[in-house]
Amino acid sequence: PVISSGQYGEKFSNMVISVDPDTKNVLSMTNTIYDAFTYTAALTPNPTVAGIVKRFATVSALGNS
Repeated sequence: PVISSGQYGEKFSNMVISVDPDTKNVLSMTNTIYDAFTYTAALTPNPTVAGIVKRFATVSALGNS
């Protein structure tokens, strides 16, 4: 199966597939798509990662001047 959840990290997906171990037939398959912005707003940034992102954002902005 292929999941297309959106682009640029706007969404993420969770696919649950149930397979019969004897017959190898797919019994069920569900896919839930989540809006990443709904979930990331409640998160506290990791200070180490935030520092790395800030440094690269600054370097990137300098290259686009």
